[in-house]
Amino acid sequence: MAILEVLKSKVPPNSDMKLIVAGVMTVKILALHEHMKRHSQDKQTKRALNMIVHQRQKMLKYLRRSKPERYFACLKEIGLDDSAVVREVR
Repeated sequence: MAILEVLKSKVPPNSDMKLIVAGVMTVKILALHEHMKRHSQDKQTKRALNMIVHQRQKMLKYLRRSKPERYFACLKEIGLDDSAVVREVR
């Protein structure tokens, strides 16, 4: 929850919450990915990681359709490429 508060403090009050949530999901994905490197047989974490990646992909695809300029700004902040988001989950 502290990550969400830090991200909220960095963005203007009228900004889209989807951008903030996408950033929080990215932090969670990175943490779960590190966990999976150490514990490759952890099936619950693998499922959680897949679910969060899919949720982030759906959210970013919605942003891409509705507000492309914010989508590309969000990708720049998160550090992702457009092709990575499109091909995350098949």
